[in-house]
Amino acid sequence: MKREIKFRSWNKKNRLMSPGIPVRNTDIIGLRDRKDVFLHQLTSESEIDNDIIMQYTGLKDKKGIEIYEGDILGGVRYGLHKVVAWNDTRTGFIPFSESVHWEEAEDIEVISNIYENPELLNSKEQ
Repeated sequence: MKREIKFRSWNKKNRLMSPGIPVRNTDIIGLRDRKDVFLHQLTSESEIDNDIIMQYTGLKDKKGIEIYEGDILGGVRYGLHKVVAWNDTRTGFIPFSESVHWEEAEDIEVISNIYENPELLNSKEQ
């Protein structure tokens, strides 16, 4: 299975979400402690200072929307809004909880993300 590597960013200053940017085989992306990010292409290099970077999981929701780290997911089967987050122990993204697996979540839907609509979450659901 070939997975497309993409990143999007939330600009804290302007409060805007950038679209997913694919990383091609001519690109080099650097992540330092998941804070400092740089993208080097053969023709240019740019640094992202005011942005929060989120990685594409390689998966899409039931409507075909790409699922990124930081997305808020919901579904009829589970009913709760949960955040997609990186799990160091599992070395992968987890969508809802330890008891729900990606392959079981065929009805998941991207509702929003934690930066544009943080009010969709409460402390119990995170």
